[in-house]
This record gives sequence, structure tokens and C-alpha cells, in this order.
Amino acid sequence: MNPACNAFQSYSRWAPVRISYPTEQLTFQSHYFRNFDLSARVSYSSSDSTISNWSENFSGLSSRTRQRVGLIRGPSSSERVVGSSDLGVTVHVSEKLRLVDSFRFSNFRIPGLWNLNTTQLFGATLLSTPSVFSLATCPPPFTAATCPQHSASSGADVTQDQRWDFLGQNSKRNTFELEYDFTRRITGLVGYRYEDRKITNNQVDFCDLTWYPSLARRGGCTATQTDGSCQTTTTLTTNEVIDVHANSLLAGFSARPTDQIRTSFDLELFSADNAPTRISPRNLQHYKGRFSYKPKPWLDFSGTVNVLESRDNVPEVLHREHNRNYGFTTTLNPRPRFGFEFGYNYEDVYSTTNI
Repeated sequence: MNPACNAFQSYSRWAPVRISYPTEQLTFQSHYFRNFDLSARVSYSSSDSTISNWSENFSGLSSRTRQRVGLIRGPSSSERVVGSSDLGVTVHVSEKLRLVDSFRFSNFRIPGLWNLNTTQLFGATLLSTPSVFSLATCPPPFTAATCPQHSASSGADVTQDQRWDFLGQNSKRNTFELEYDFTRRITGLVGYRYEDRKITNNQVDFCDLTWYPSLARRGGCTATQTDGSCQTTTTLTTNEVIDVHANSLLAGFSARPTDQIRTSFDLELFSADNAPTRISPRNLQHYKGRFSYKPKPWLDFSGTVNVLESRDNVPEVLHREHNRNYGFTTTLNPRPRFGFEFGYNYEDVYSTTNI
């Protein structure tokens, strides 16, 4: 083989995770007031995750940078705090008309910290010895064969990082529905849902980099030390806030024309002004239908339709997808100890995104 080719000779990663996740929840229901139903739920959880020593080892060759060995080590920790609450109210305007409103609040945040040390050793080919820099083996003018064999694209020999990450989401969603019983067997509903989401993603990475000879001033470093090495510090920050406002039109009905036949249908037409990821929809249509027929106590036919169409049609994304499922089931129980069931499902899944 060509010893100057890119190659993995060995790779390992070790990261034992320890985590605890206690959760507390309180629920409440009331029918104290006539024609007025109330339900509520509050939940809170807080988890801590720690990795005592992340360890990643690479041996091989990256021909562009001449990296032969890479070592990454350091502890990390994170916390996930989640608070959510639900409030539901049903007002019975009459025996046939009901007003239903439900509100949901959800907030989570994940702060994290990682202290890591990265060490790299370099060589021109897989046959080169990845030398550790030392003035005894690499004296000035740093041209000896025992010096680290850097190229202009080689990264820092030693990098000490302190990295802080934060991911959080604040979500509020309110659903209002108008339900009406046209007859004892037919019920219809129309509704509207509004959703507001704010996603925050922040990172701060403070780096202390050491560049050893040869080519200690690669990467734009100018702070040369007495031993010929070069020192730089960098701070990389990312602050991203994504706001999403969404509206949905809801409709549906359920019918039981006879004691043996039941059917239902629901739809949602969704529209949003932003998409937090490339596969998140700005427009969505969801249709769900169900049918069952029980001509005999021991015979049951049922069928389902579930169609989801979504897209993000902005020019730089052009994401489209669908998930369509159709199925039916036949169940026979002619004897208390004997039964037979036959079912069939057809699913059509499609997705495309401009990358």
C-alpha cells in the first residue's frame, strides 16, 4: 500500500456515563361547578449526567494535516431541567354544545461543561515516527529529522479547551375546540391551535493552543516562546435563537349510525413561519380515519387510514415528505378458547431535501 494514504490503524473511544433522572408530577381534576370541567397537571424533573473522563484515541494518518496520533481526554457534565404544565377546561354550553380549551407550557434547558485536552503527533507517512517535541531531540533551528514533521496545514500540537454549551426550548401551545352533538350518534368538532416556540442554542469555547516546531508559526501564530514553540488563545462563540410561530386548523367527526358500525375522521392543517431544522415542516396536513363493523358478537372488521404530508418549501431547503398508512384487520372469535385474526398494512414513506 501507499504509506502516504489516509488510514485508520486503530481507534477507540471510552465515555462511561452516569445519570439520574427524578421526576415529580401533580395532577388535579374538578367537576365542582355545574357544566364546568377542569383538569390540570404540573411536572418537573431535573437530571445530572457526568462523564468522569472522556477518552478518544486515534492512530493512523491524515495526509492533509500529517496527523499520526490524536488523543482527546477530559471530564464533562451536563444537566437537563424540564418543567411542563397542562390546563384543560370544558364548558357545557348545552346538552349538545361544548367548548374545550387546553393550554400546554413546556420548558427545558440543558447546560453543559467540558474540560478537554487534545494532543496530536505528526508524521509525513505511515512509516514516519510520530515524534514528541523536545529541545534535546529537536534543537534550533528545528530542522532535525527527529523534529515533529508538521505541514502548513497541521493543527496545534496541544489544545486545552474549556467549553460551555446551552440548549433550551420554551414552548406554549393553546388548542380551542367547539364540539357539537348533531344527534345521539353523530358528533363533530372544529378547532384552532396556536403554538409559540423559542429555541436557544449557545456555545462558548475557550482554547489555549500550543504550536511546536517545525513551522511553529503555522495557523497564523506569532507569539513565539523561548523554546521555539508558539502560543495562541481563541474564544469561539455561537449564539442562536430560533422563534417559531405556528397555526393549525382542526376538524373532525365521529359517527355510530348503528350499534354495529363506528367511524371517525380527524384532520389538521398546519402552517409555521419558521423551521428549526431542515426536516421540520412549515406546512403540514394530517388526515386520520378509522372504521369498524361488528355484524356478529364474534366477528369484527376494522380499517384505518393515516396520511401525513409535510414540507419546507423555502428555496434553499425544498424539503418534502409523506408517510401514508392504510390497513385493515379481521377478527373472529367463534369459541371462547379459539380465535383468528388477519390483518394487512400498506405504508408509503417518502422524503427529499435539497442539501
